[in-house]
Amino acid sequence: MEKIYNDAVKRLQEFHSVQVEPLNQAAIPHPTHWLPPPQSVYKLNFDGATFPDMASVGLGVVARDSDGMVIASLSKRITLPPTVEDLEALACRRAVSFAIEIGLWDVVFEGDSEVVIKHLTAEQPCLAAFGHIIDEAGSLSTRLRKVSFSHTKRKGNTVADKLAKLARNLYEPKVWLEDIHSNVMSFVILDRGILPH
Repeated sequence: MEKIYNDAVKRLQEFHSVQVEPLNQAAIPHPTHWLPPPQSVYKLNFDGATFPDMASVGLGVVARDSDGMVIASLSKRITLPPTVEDLEALACRRAVSFAIEIGLWDVVFEGDSEVVIKHLTAEQPCLAAFGHIIDEAGSLSTRLRKVSFSHTKRKGNTVADKLAKLARNLYEPKVWLEDIHSNVMSFVILDRGILPH
């Protein structure tokens, strides 16, 4: 038994001696602010906010161009879904259908739910309880010419977050074309102020 052990140790040492040392790579930090899409592509950020006392949630979507200019935005209140993941998936599906409604064909959809974005970009079907919503968003997105889904940190999604929270006081969905609610404009200006000129 000792001979087998010694032989295994010798082979393991031999194996390690011929391995190439990996290069030390610095971790690339994820940006914490909104980044514009490429030229001629639009970015739609989406988010959800919960209002448990009202048994409802808000959906917020904002479409911006590569200069950070608002193309369109929406705020909508709906009935409270079962989970936060359902809410984020519903916000994403609404963003995709909104892009189609306003005629944007080259789009990056961006949200701060890593779970939802992972399911949207996965090769295999989503088997989660909210999988049918993910499937609907994916199916709708096939109508677009160029589409991708991207995850951002919460700080990179503040405009959509504010639009979702704004829905608390709405009785019907509100859409702004080439505009946004005045209470949210300061967050758009902050995002644009970060961009290189």
